[in-house]
Amino acid sequence: MANTSYASDFKLGALAVKGFTDTMDALGIPWTNANMAEQHNGIDIKTKKYCYEVKYQKYEKSIVVEEKDGLREGWIYSTKADYIVYVHLNGTIQTTMLKVQELRDIYNKIKKNYKLQFNKKTDGERGDVWQGSFRIIPINDLIGYLSVYKLGGKK
Repeated sequence: MANTSYASDFKLGALAVKGFTDTMDALGIPWTNANMAEQHNGIDIKTKKYCYEVKYQKYEKSIVVEEKDGLREGWIYSTKADYIVYVHLNGTIQTTMLKVQELRDIYNKIKKNYKLQFNKKTDGERGDVWQGSFRIIPINDLIGYLSVYKLGGKK
């Protein structure tokens, strides 16, 4: 995570969204892309009932929780989505879906148990320089505290 670039993160994020929407299609669940204003609020995909923020899951058995996105609060605090969806692309599509408010509540209780890590400094498109921070949380540490939904499909 610390050595990735914005461009590669963006590409992996797009692949994760496609993996999630392909899974939604396979399950027969109608969905739409969020509009630009919704995307600024951390929403990528919408269904009739829920909104989802989709993240590429780098680690098969852990999630990455963004604390800061440069100068702003990270998605854990800012997203307006109902669910956060982590998509791991490794031959098959493995999706872990968590209710955002449940994750926020438990995260604020357990985050001190995990090292705060920092991305490398990134040059922004407007010439600004920023550095985000995150923590890696094993999914098994969340089970029992959160509703953890797993979906699978072919890549």
